Amino acid sequence: MFLSKENDMSDFLWKLTPARTWPTTDATVDSCEWVRLHDHLGGIAGHYQIKFTYKSGDRGQVNHGEFCHHGTPHIAPYSVGEYLSIQYDPKKPSRYHFSGAGSNYEKLEAILVMTVFALLAGYVLYTF
Repeated sequence: MFLSKENDMSDFLWKLTPARTWPTTDATVDSCEWVRLHDHLGGIAGHYQIKFTYKSGDRGQVNHGEFCHHGTPHIAPYSVGEYLSIQYDPKKPSRYHFSGAGSNYEKLEAILVMTVFALLAGYVLYTF
């Protein structure tokens, strides 16, 4: 459920950007590796780091990109050689958009929630 909220926010922001008119091309997955992280409670968490290559423009300039995908360590979301459909900025081909990529909006959302909570707590403490 949380993932769909993140994708909804990402899709909403995507619709507001001029990137919707960027050209589409196929990217090839170069690697899909599990990155282990230790969380603050002593458990082990992580995400997949996906790296890919794509060609842009009339000359076929080769560009590289990467994104994170949250999942389980034993079920890779992509395999090497798999194709992804991405869009790139024709003015700056190293900029790309991949709608399946996870974003950092969850961090932004957490920061906003904590800021609002801190402001409300400060207000309550100040007025009482």
